[in-house]
Order: sequence, then structure tokens, then C-alpha cells
Amino acid sequence: MFCPNCGEKLDDKAKFCSKCGKAVATIPQSTVAAPEAIPTLTMEEKRALLDRPIDQEIANMLMKAQEILHEAEYHNVNYQVGLENYIYKEASTGGFKNLALGILAVLEVLVLCVSVFELSQISTVSGSLSDKLGGVLLLAVFNAALIVPMVAIVRSRSNQQVQIGNEKLEMERVYRENAAFLEFLPKDFRTAGRVDYIINQCQAGRASTLREAYNMCEAAGVQ
Repeated sequence: MFCPNCGEKLDDKAKFCSKCGKAVATIPQSTVAAPEAIPTLTMEEKRALLDRPIDQEIANMLMKAQEILHEAEYHNVNYQVGLENYIYKEASTGGFKNLALGILAVLEVLVLCVSVFELSQISTVSGSLSDKLGGVLLLAVFNAALIVPMVAIVRSRSNQQVQIGNEKLEMERVYRENAAFLEFLPKDFRTAGRVDYIINQCQAGRASTLREAYNMCEAAGVQ
């Protein structure tokens, strides 16, 4: 479960948050678990939930939504931070990497041209076969030495892009697979911060219905 005050992930049996020290709701974990599937709510059912006093069923729905949204937020933060770091690195070192790749590519072409020329001259140029093959082998080694840093630069960029993309895909997967559990919440309130605030107000007894909690959330400017 998560702390309703700061969002820290906690042990299921924790009574106080290990990060902010705030008391955690004493609802037994067995009653917090949401059903495996929630039927799609009609507009009338959604409106009825707004003014219904907070009961165990609504509490369970809020706690399940909190769990889902924190998981999605975790991947979203990783995606945003990863993207910002990638953009920053590309801005600071991208030009150098591109220049290095360009120089290495030119040298690679030159080495390949010389290697082809040397191979074509093996039968016509005087000298021992071992000397000729030695020169070709030396060019091959130099060719490999150029390829290695080129591959390293390209692979580093590719790995970063894949990692960033995976975080975004995971976030989208969490929303997609758990859409039914978030159906009761208005779209503007499907954020970890807002659900944390709503649960906090309900547990503290400051809000007795979802409508009251939503209004308090908007008045406080919680995002």
C-alpha cells in the first residue's frame, strides 16, 4: 500500500509512514482488495456515487485507484526524468558524438578502400605473400578499431531510447489494463496526487462524500 500523505510505498501491515511519519489508515488489507473486475458505470451511477456517504465500498475503490495511479506515476516520472536526461546529454555531448561518428565513418571508408586496393594488388605487386597478407591484416585490425567506437556510440543512444520508451509503454499499460478501476473517478481527478489528497480528507473526516472531497481538492489546487 501507499502513504496517503506523501505517497511512499509501505508494508501492508505498516501503521505509520517510514518517510513522513504520518499514521496510515487502519483499514484491514483484506477489505482493501478490490474485486477482479468492475462493471462499467453509467452516468447515473457515477452521479449517485458523488453524494453517497463514504463507505467501505467507496474506500476500497479509492485505495485501488491510489495503487494503480502511483504505479503509473512511477513509470511516468522515470519516463520524464529519462527523457530530460537524454535531451540534456544530447545537447551537451550530442554534437561531439555526431562529429566523432562522422570522422570515424570517413576513416572507415578510407580504410576499406585501401584494403580493397591492397587485396587487388596481391598478385601483381612484388614481395612475399606473407608481407602482403600482413599489410592487409593490419588494415583489418585498424578497420575493427574504428568500428568498435562507432558501435558503442550508436548502441549507447539506442539503449537510452529503448529504456525511455519502455517506461512510457509501462505507464500506458497500467492505465489500459486498469481502466475499469478508475472509471468512477472524473478524468481530471485520475492523478496520484489528487487521489492521495481525497483519501487523506476522507480519512481525517473533513469530507463525507466524494463531491465534498473533489471540491476541497480543487480549492486546494492539488494536481
